[in-house]
Amino acid sequence: LKYKFKLNQLSNIVEIGKYMNAYLSDDNLISMINDMILGILGVTYSTIFI
Repeated sequence: LKYKFKLNQLSNIVEIGKYMNAYLSDDNLISMINDMILGILGVTYSTIFI
């Protein structure tokens, strides 16, 4: 179960990468990335400081 959770996190990170490539010119990109990481991984694993 632990590895399944980590695999799901990894696949979500890949999807975030695809999403980021679509919106690279957006001024709010860093905020959007941080919000996605917080939503997917939770506060424990989010290390982005704005």
